[in-house]
Amino acid sequence: MEKLIFVIIDGAADNGKNTSFELANTPNLDYLVSRSKVGLMYTLGRGIAPESDTAVISLFGNKIKNYTGRGPFEAYGLGIKLKENEIAFRTNFASFKDGELIDRRVGRLLKTSEAKELAKIINKKVKFDDKDAYFKFYPTVEHRGVLIIGHKKRKLCPKISNLDVGYRIVDGIPMASKESKTLSFSKPLSPRAKRTAELVNEFFIKVREVLEGSEINKRRAKRGLLPANGILIRGAGDRLYPMKNINKLTGKRWAAIVGMPLEKGIAKNAGMKLLPFDYPEIRGYDIYKHLY
Repeated sequence: MEKLIFVIIDGAADNGKNTSFELANTPNLDYLVSRSKVGLMYTLGRGIAPESDTAVISLFGNKIKNYTGRGPFEAYGLGIKLKENEIAFRTNFASFKDGELIDRRVGRLLKTSEAKELAKIINKKVKFDDKDAYFKFYPTVEHRGVLIIGHKKRKLCPKISNLDVGYRIVDGIPMASKESKTLSFSKPLSPRAKRTAELVNEFFIKVREVLEGSEINKRRAKRGLLPANGILIRGAGDRLYPMKNINKLTGKRWAAIVGMPLEKGIAKNAGMKLLPFDYPEIRGYDIYKHLY
């Protein structure tokens, strides 16, 4: 039987005269490309810089229409099934100073173990003013996380703008935007989503309050590292986006070698067998050594 290896390199875009791949030493990629079929495509359309979720979903033969958000895929990758009146979000720990956003990902130098300690503080100390509203925050890999917000009595609507300056929603599709240091609170994109936006903004404000003086951030400050003193929130959704079963679509059995919750969630939803791996913990504070 013919075998196929489909390699997706996510987040490697460039706009320089010489791209990162042209400048880098890439013997393994060179080996693969020399034995591969290659081409060019726009996953969502010309001029659109999509998020990882919609781009990968599109690569597996799905049209993106009336998209239901990234959060449910992140949650599904963790094994979380959303209950009625619950909404899932993708989150980033971020760094703030004097109310201004300094770095959307804490310089990519937040250890997973540190994120877990911070998550314990958040889940213990942050409370909504509305006693019928609740949340659960799950740290995943390094600066990444998943947030579930629910309500015992009200139907929450996920149609809100992102509380993340790196991504905006245009005609229901999330896409990358030029980064800004000015934070924009979440806004309802439908009258029914007003309460959801209010809860997201309340969560953000209260998290900032409890993380600002945490012992972890004090230790990071002594090492000259950026603080993880805020959380950016995006990708609201209350259900998984329906995907075609790739095994039936292609007549072949597929497996996915994946480590992040998003990719796990997408692969499972597409009917693939998971071959998961764990990302190594950051040991030092040279991000390039860690990535290597």
